[in-house]
Amino acid sequence: MRSQQVYTAGALSKKIARRFALSNFVTMFSLFAVFVIVLNVWATVFSYWHIDARSAYQVEAFVDEHQSAENHSYGLSTSLLSIIYFETETGEYLNPHPVSQIVEADIDELLSRDLGEGDTTEIVNGQYYRVHRAAGDFSIQEGDRHYNTHDIILFRDISGDIAMQNELRLASALCLLLSLAIIVPMSYRMAQRSIVPINEAWRKQRQFAADASHKLKNPLAVAKANVEMIMRHPEHTVEEEQAGLEAVFHSTEKMNTVLSALLTMARADADGDEIVYEDVALSATLARVCEDVSQIARDRDIRLQTAIDPGARIVGDPERIEELFTILVENALLYTGEGGSVHVGLSSAAKGKVVVEVRDTGIGMSADDISMAFQRFYRSGSARSMNPEGTGLGLPIAQWIVDRHNAVMDIASEPAQGTTIRITFDAR
Repeated sequence: MRSQQVYTAGALSKKIARRFALSNFVTMFSLFAVFVIVLNVWATVFSYWHIDARSAYQVEAFVDEHQSAENHSYGLSTSLLSIIYFETETGEYLNPHPVSQIVEADIDELLSRDLGEGDTTEIVNGQYYRVHRAAGDFSIQEGDRHYNTHDIILFRDISGDIAMQNELRLASALCLLLSLAIIVPMSYRMAQRSIVPINEAWRKQRQFAADASHKLKNPLAVAKANVEMIMRHPEHTVEEEQAGLEAVFHSTEKMNTVLSALLTMARADADGDEIVYEDVALSATLARVCEDVSQIARDRDIRLQTAIDPGARIVGDPERIEELFTILVENALLYTGEGGSVHVGLSSAAKGKVVVEVRDTGIGMSADDISMAFQRFYRSGSARSMNPEGTGLGLPIAQWIVDRHNAVMDIASEPAQGTTIRITFDAR
């Protein structure tokens, strides 16, 4: 039977962080290692290329000097780390310029080998030699003997170059080891930063679940209690259970309102593609919202006044804009007492701006209430007293809609003096 391992959010976060850290480490270390390897290969190739180029140039200069010399003298000054030999047609080797620090025994050993063609590297007694062979037809007079040559061979001691290459490899290896001290903590820090959005998403998810549970608990309990009461008396008629049924209906309506608001906030947290931008007739939308909520104003004996300039348009989501206006106007009506007034205005401002203003004579807000107004589920004491059924999600949703439309929302309010909310849009 397969066992199932359950991770808490914290444990899962640490597990993901470790995976990210390992991935970052492998990536950065691999890139650095590849860079070091490429650097060493390039240095080695360039070193040999430089050596071979110098050898070829030296032989070419030797040939040019010999051909230009009327007396066939070999006055070319060769490096102390290199020596030139001629190979005759009979297989003998002549050294017209013996000045060199190369050990003669090493040269004898090299000459005894099959050196091949082109440039090769030979090792003799722990010394490294680069052998360069080139064609060259010469007539050499040595004493009474006359020689015809067909090849020129240059031996160059490259032990110093090899030592530098080895030192570079050693330094590169040490750099790789030292890089671990930098890459390991850097990988961990990058992993920690990478999981911040994940942790934030988990936090919002937990908050969403907690908020949903808190807001749905009471109406569910009320609905359950009333259903249980109704079930105890199956002989009762609908009229006899009218009060209980109304309570159930009211509870479900409240749950529906809460769920709708929570769903909107969940979409906002997920940064979903719920915004569809198109041409919006702002004036017509605001006028329609005011007409829809006019019954609330009449029921509460509140004067609903409008001053809407016609023709105002913006680019936005028609449904979200209507939801925004509904939240603002309904809030103004719900938190204004009987005999009060609510003013809804829309006007054009300078620099292509459109301003929507909702002003009421309601309970108002303190400075602390304004600073907390966009916190989810926050409700002041006066707000809870006046409207116990509120969710505390209206203004947070409104702020989300405003932000998604690149608009600006300002609140001015004082306790018992009313509230003014002003939103500035970019006109179309």
